[in-house]
Amino acid sequence: MDKPFYTQAIIILFLTMIVLLCNKSRLPEVQEIKDDHAKIVTAGFACGPTCDAIGYVVQTSDSIVFNPQILPAGFRVNNLPVK
Repeated sequence: MDKPFYTQAIIILFLTMIVLLCNKSRLPEVQEIKDDHAKIVTAGFACGPTCDAIGYVVQTSDSIVFNPQILPAGFRVNNLPVK
């Protein structure tokens, strides 16, 4: 047998293994807000005793908390009711 034949066979076997072993990972399921009553609340960050950094999160009436990526400045009010 010829060396190029073995080389081609190994490459084809390797590529086949890659195709068969690669799969798309599933994203975690996103929780849906089941009601339309929620409020913006302040949340403190644990960044040390001298740190007083706070952030704003959305809390539903079921006590589910969502951390919005971008929250406009007009919504950064503690206990602000939102839908």
